[in-house]
Amino acid sequence: MNKTNTFIGLIIQRPSPGNDGRPYEYFFDGSVINLSFRNCVWDNKPHSPTTYPIFAGNSAGATVKKLEYINCSFLPIFLSKDTAVRDFINCAIANNFTSDDGNIVTTFDADYYTTTQTTTNGVYNGDYAWGSLKYIKVILKTNNKFISTIPKKVSNETVVPKMTNNAAPSGLAFSKGAMGVNEAYLAFNQTDENEGYCSTSSSGGVGWLGYKFTSPKVIGKYAIRNGTLDNYYKRLPKNWTFEGSNDSTNGFDGKWEVLDRQSKQIWSTPTTDKVFEIDNIKSFSMYRLNWTANGGATDYTSVGELKMYELLNIPTLIEMTHNNEFSFQKYGINFDSALNLSSRLNRFTDIQSPSAVLGLGKVFKHKVDLREKRVGKIIFN
Repeated sequence: MNKTNTFIGLIIQRPSPGNDGRPYEYFFDGSVINLSFRNCVWDNKPHSPTTYPIFAGNSAGATVKKLEYINCSFLPIFLSKDTAVRDFINCAIANNFTSDDGNIVTTFDADYYTTTQTTTNGVYNGDYAWGSLKYIKVILKTNNKFISTIPKKVSNETVVPKMTNNAAPSGLAFSKGAMGVNEAYLAFNQTDENEGYCSTSSSGGVGWLGYKFTSPKVIGKYAIRNGTLDNYYKRLPKNWTFEGSNDSTNGFDGKWEVLDRQSKQIWSTPTTDKVFEIDNIKSFSMYRLNWTANGGATDYTSVGELKMYELLNIPTLIEMTHNNEFSFQKYGINFDSALNLSSRLNRFTDIQSPSAVLGLGKVFKHKVDLREKRVGKIIFN
């Protein structure tokens, strides 16, 4: 194998111990090793390797023609060094691992962030994986354009703080009345109780419940959780809208924008979340669940927990005229499973990268089709 196999943006992990914890190994007789790793990470979890980043040339006649690491990070503490020819260029090395030559950085850059993408073992003679080798960046090409996306990403936990009363520790939990001590904050206290919040007696299947943030947030997902009682399902909301407002002060006043509609929702097991993704990219200071019917109870409606998840990434379509290492690293699609391109994209970004250098007095022209897209701003770098 005389061609160079280049791997970009990989994170290498060992799922189980063994074989001295070698993350990579080559043992074909007469194999020729030609490898280049760029922007890769050798992780120390879940099982830290101990012997060499690459265990190479241990079979009869195996030779290393090229093996280089550029802008790579080695998190494990390797107990042994590989004596074969190596180039470490702008690499971050953990503790006492020493290389044979190259430019070694002994501390990690403050801007260095790992991702959760992994490989299970490594490559076999530079061609294919022992386990599942996953490239963590992809760029697609169609109609002479290079396409990438920024997928939707929401917070893992509810962004409503754990409330101890309607106004503490921050923000405001509000509702259209409450029955006794079953106040609005009980739907935001992150505790499973018999029922949580309960609307006023005889309110039946009409009411609302919400939370006011101290600063506007974009909510991209919400969840409703019922209480611990298994015979109170009729008291849960059935038909509702999820709404946002920026001018309401207490839930009663102001204008409310409908962000999601649901109907005929029922629960059949206790302490169960119903999760709803919403197509929202607007920020609001207040959100509420506004129901017009429950499961059939005429006395009141209850909500165990109302969770809200913040939108962290606006789903974006990126279109590029050129593809190079810079665009691959900056705009490549990160993924850890099947690539899903069916999700709605709320934003369009057109990246123009002409090969010609523009000097003073030159004009850069690019046609934007306003029939298909609305332009919010143009950025020159």
